[in-house]
Amino acid sequence: MIEPHWALAAGCVPDVEPWEIPRIAKAAGFASCGMWVDPKTSWQEGALGRVSRALNETGVKLVDVEACWLEGGSQPSAEQALLVEVGLALQAPNVLVVSRHDDYEASIEQFRGLCEMAGDRLRLNLEFGEFTSVKSLAAARAFIAEVDHPAAGILVDLMHLNRSGEPLPSLDDSLFSYVQACDFMQSSCRTTEGIRHTPATVRAPG
Repeated sequence: MIEPHWALAAGCVPDVEPWEIPRIAKAAGFASCGMWVDPKTSWQEGALGRVSRALNETGVKLVDVEACWLEGGSQPSAEQALLVEVGLALQAPNVLVVSRHDDYEASIEQFRGLCEMAGDRLRLNLEFGEFTSVKSLAAARAFIAEVDHPAAGILVDLMHLNRSGEPLPSLDDSLFSYVQACDFMQSSCRTTEGIRHTPATVRAPG
């Protein structure tokens, strides 16, 4: 059994450079953190080396890299492949995947293609939510069942679970690698306002 632990989610510090995230996590007392990988903004040439050095110098471990957006065609894009490659290079156990794909069957194929890239070295976890194409835990379960690959899992974000009106599933289920626990008001279940700007930490079930 994996010992449960808390990690600093990358979304808590959206305005810093990627290699600063492990140092902030260390200063805040976290043993692990997430990593934001966006090739359109902060993830430029040299970022991988700088993040690797920051992790080595702080001793902070990665819980995931994010966010890999399903969209476009049915095959993984270069940007999506980069997320998997970075996760493998940094030895992160998980990649957070979110769908905004307008073609359900194509998104299944695309996700499966990413899982094949990851093999048995990395877990691809689908995050469901009102702001995505997969809006509930039940829909996420159906999606992952269709993907039918051992690298495919589900990330449960407690805020999105609350908004879907579904109960917390058993975290002993191997489908769930970790959980995202958000700091949100109970009234937020009635609105999607600010849905992408809520601070969060993640916890590995165990």
